[in-house]
Amino acid sequence: MNNPKGNRVERVRPYLDIARDLRAAWRLLWDRRVPLLFKAVPFLSLAYVLMPADLLPDLVLGLGQLDDLAILLLGLKLFVELATSGLAEQTNRPAMGDGEGEIIDATYRVFEEEQTPFSGSGRKTRRL
Repeated sequence: MNNPKGNRVERVRPYLDIARDLRAAWRLLWDRRVPLLFKAVPFLSLAYVLMPADLLPDLVLGLGQLDDLAILLLGLKLFVELATSGLAEQTNRPAMGDGEGEIIDATYRVFEEEQTPFSGSGRKTRRL
């Protein structure tokens, strides 16, 4: 009944989420549409880790580093969430009909596709 492959995937999923967030953060850092205030979040979390003062002192090996890791992961997640929600808001604004988007009046033609006797290789020609 137990699926060992499924259990393995569930154990690896948090690491895959972190890797996905790292990749998204890297791309979002270079995106010009993301505000500089949002881009400061990962750098501020890194500055906390490098700062000599900690919320939890590094006296006990492992426990002091956990708060550093937690701040890094929370900063990463916060940055990705803020940046993607801001981009989604920017891209959905014209579609929501708030009057700020441009309306393009255009005409279009639909081409019919037909098989020709010379298209033995599956090529299709278009006819107006």
